Amino acid sequence: MPSNPRPPVVFCLLVILASLVLQTSAAPEFSRQTLLDRGDQPGAWAIPKLVVTPEGAALMVLQDRSGGDWGKPIFPMALRSEDQGATWTEPTALLPEDFPRLDDCIFKPTGVVSDKETSTIFVFISRAPLRQEDGSPLLERDFYRNIQATRALGRAWFVIKSTDDGRTWSVPREVTRQFIKRPHWQEWSPVHSGIQLSKGPFAGRLIVPVRCHCPPSNPSETFDSQWQTNGVLYSDDHGQTWIPGGTTGQHFGEASVVELEDGSIYLHQRASFSQTPQRWFAVSSDGGESFSESKLTGQRDAPCHAGIDRLDDGRLLLSHVPGPGRKNLTLSLGEAKGDSWKQIAIIDTAPTAYSDLRRLNETEFLLIYETGRTTSRQNIAVARFNAAWLRSREGVSKEQ
Repeated sequence: MPSNPRPPVVFCLLVILASLVLQTSAAPEFSRQTLLDRGDQPGAWAIPKLVVTPEGAALMVLQDRSGGDWGKPIFPMALRSEDQGATWTEPTALLPEDFPRLDDCIFKPTGVVSDKETSTIFVFISRAPLRQEDGSPLLERDFYRNIQATRALGRAWFVIKSTDDGRTWSVPREVTRQFIKRPHWQEWSPVHSGIQLSKGPFAGRLIVPVRCHCPPSNPSETFDSQWQTNGVLYSDDHGQTWIPGGTTGQHFGEASVVELEDGSIYLHQRASFSQTPQRWFAVSSDGGESFSESKLTGQRDAPCHAGIDRLDDGRLLLSHVPGPGRKNLTLSLGEAKGDSWKQIAIIDTAPTAYSDLRRLNETEFLLIYETGRTTSRQNIAVARFNAAWLRSREGVSKEQ
């Protein structure tokens, strides 16, 4: 049998060059910057949410607050990055200047999801009146106790969409009735970034995590966190119709959503403030129409909202604030079923709060989060890292 011919010199050089390129690209990389600094201005940049656009850009939606959660105006804003989060556009308003009731209501961008099949991005915006009918301030507890009275004052839900990769946005379309499951319950309120299922019988379905307050009567005699629950909205017609899905149990705050390897939906949840500060999870195998009983993940929580995504090998990556207090934003790796976790890096030891996390491509990751010098909700920071850095942190639990 003749011996194998010696490979051409040019081919050998190409192999060596490719190896060097791979080694260079595999070098661990991590960077962090304060993107939006409130400075001495009152209020805060708050509740950031992140989605990868159909063209592969990063789109962030967030709140421009003049005060806190309630009592003062809040405006929905967005900004965009085309270079993996290195640079961003200036924040731009998501609502037109002449949109009704901008002066006497709160407008929060509460969720965002990208439809890859139609190259459309959807942002959900809630409207809540600032004051009662007698002119007194409308407080969060008043809102939860009597949602129907709040609707009579102007509580509503809108969806806007972009078909040019988040550069411009449509006129808001009201969808309040689609979000109502029972008249005296809070609407199925989007709370974070959503996903589009890619596997199984529900492939193509849009999924958005929600929180709702479901008291047994209207008006409710008091506010009780046991009536807070999580779930999802879903759409099978590319965002034209949104359907309230199942819920995960009582005493929960917000939830983050990710698709597992088998196409099931995984909700990673914070507990309400009245509960032990631990994180929980629940799974849906029927496209979000129902959920398993919620179980503990074994993780402490501030409590605070978190970001989540899935790696190529099926494992899960979570950005969260274990506490005590809202500081020490942390990355944790979870097994493919999300039932066990380990911390791998403390991203920021400063005051930190709500975060979101997205894998931009095969090697690049982006993490956005609330932070500040003396409070956890003031500025917005961005951390960028690659898969090699993530691998270098496995088994390590200390500050970056």
